[in-house]
Amino acid sequence: MRQVLFTGLLSFAYLLAAAQAQEAGELMYKFKKASGYEQQSDLLYELSKYYQNAHPDSSYLFAQRLEAMATAHKDLHRQYRAQLLIAQYFTTTGKAKEALAICEKVLAQLPKDEQHADLMVDFWRLKGGCLMLLNEQQEALNTFYELLKISEKSGAVYGRVAAITNIGWVYMELYQFDRAITELNTAKSLAETNTGEMLPVYIPKIYNNLASCYGAKGQMDSAYLYTNKGIAAALKINDYATAANGLNILGTAFMEEKKYREALEKLLQAKSLRQKVGNPFFIVSDMATLASLYNAMGNTTAGIQTSKEALDIAKARNIDAKLPMLYLSLANGYEAAGNYRDAAGTYKRLSILKDTLFEKANSEAIATMRVQYETEKKEHENKLLKNENALKAALISNKNRTIYILVALALFVAALLFGWVMRVRLRKKEGELKAVADLQKEKERIARDLHDNVGGQLSYIIYSLDGVHEESREKRAEITANINQSVRSVIGSLRETIWAISDASIRLQDFSDKLKLYVRNLFNRNQVKIVFNENIRSQKELNALLGLNLYRICQEILTNAFKYSGADEIRIGIRSDAEALMISIEDNGTGFDVSQPNTESYGLQNIRKRAGEFGIELTLETAVGAGTRYNLVV
Repeated sequence: MRQVLFTGLLSFAYLLAAAQAQEAGELMYKFKKASGYEQQSDLLYELSKYYQNAHPDSSYLFAQRLEAMATAHKDLHRQYRAQLLIAQYFTTTGKAKEALAICEKVLAQLPKDEQHADLMVDFWRLKGGCLMLLNEQQEALNTFYELLKISEKSGAVYGRVAAITNIGWVYMELYQFDRAITELNTAKSLAETNTGEMLPVYIPKIYNNLASCYGAKGQMDSAYLYTNKGIAAALKINDYATAANGLNILGTAFMEEKKYREALEKLLQAKSLRQKVGNPFFIVSDMATLASLYNAMGNTTAGIQTSKEALDIAKARNIDAKLPMLYLSLANGYEAAGNYRDAAGTYKRLSILKDTLFEKANSEAIATMRVQYETEKKEHENKLLKNENALKAALISNKNRTIYILVALALFVAALLFGWVMRVRLRKKEGELKAVADLQKEKERIARDLHDNVGGQLSYIIYSLDGVHEESREKRAEITANINQSVRSVIGSLRETIWAISDASIRLQDFSDKLKLYVRNLFNRNQVKIVFNENIRSQKELNALLGLNLYRICQEILTNAFKYSGADEIRIGIRSDAEALMISIEDNGTGFDVSQPNTESYGLQNIRKRAGEFGIELTLETAVGAGTRYNLVV
């Protein structure tokens, strides 16, 4: 059956050669004329490599034929080359587990000699890639560092570029974009200065990953530059998968700038290229981006449907690494459609999933691997240095002089150690004193907050109780209602204070959910449209006092908008990355003139005071008739 398929493939490939590049036609012609085993097997390898990106199924059949021939001739080297092509096919078609099994089997058998050096690099690289597709970032990073050590020892530039590029990929997937950019720039510089030793496939991959990182950081000029370079380089070598990645990154960049028509065009182009390759890992990623675009364009029905289809594919193929972005796009679609119940349930599933994945590949473990690699490298360098010093010391004939030198060094080290211990103790004491002072300040701030928010309300209640015995029933009812509202306000304020100080820190997701609840309760009886955009990309947590005061600032801004703005739409954005938390609150109401004295009635002075005390960057954009926008950066 395999022979029949192979014969059919040859016929198909021969007909296709006229329409393809001249190189493919020449390869097919040479294969038809070849007679000896070695010539035929080498041409099979070249044909499989040629069709690898454009027609993976054809590449797979050529690789199977090569493996069968090599096995029959007991040619292990060519057999390993065929197995590498087969493993790459499995990776491309979403069968990462099967590809990983081949890599591990071959690496256990592969001789560690010069003849198999390039194969050793390729199998280590592919093993790490399979682990990434299986959401095993921690093990993947360990694999790529092992590849880096092997390549540095052998001097293989290709292996070093492959290892460093993939290390950058891992950091990018973990949202550590600055670290990823550092690694990717190192790989780019190494690849561009050693083009003769590099496979052309790596250059576009590096460009695409750099573009993705710069886009995530909001540096759009750099994102566009590297995306266009990556797409051009990928199409030049018929690498449709990498070209599709580049188009997807470009579409995402357009979407961030609200250029929705251009974004849709690029994403649909990426989808067309992706279908030629058929890798489900990247297909679901593209679908998540497309769903987010549909939601942004107001077509929430298409956005929700696309997210659900992508989730079904990801769950069926066990593509856990892409589940967070798929649940987020689905939740955003529900929220944009006004289906807050399903949105809340999806956000809850997303939160649980993030916690699970974070425990599986936490940044501390990743950092430990980097330290371990640097330590081993340093130990190797230290051993070389120690050997050199030992040779030099053997030439010294004056033993007494050596002893004096060693004693002097010991005294010097002891003095340094003593000084270091004293500095550590001093810093510890200073830290303790500072902690006491900070604790006192926090107590004072909590007391002031309770006084401002609770004390005032209680004073009002006491004052109102004097009128409970009014003869007018209407007056008594009004006073009772006011007291009831004030008591509820006191209870809410106490709960918010307890919520903030009950823990050492506040998760950004909890903060965001609390603010959503407050906004919806505040505006639940009017026709004001609430638009809440959330993009939390880091696990950053807020200090309890900082979180409470930031929440109070947001309350004050929203209460002012409720009372005075006359707006019919309120837009709230919460965005976080590894560097900062950004909150924007905007209304389309009447606005005001900040130069006029009566603006203090809006609570602006209190907002600025709280922001100043906690180092919160505050900007205000408003004008009469132009609405109001507050920006907060922590």
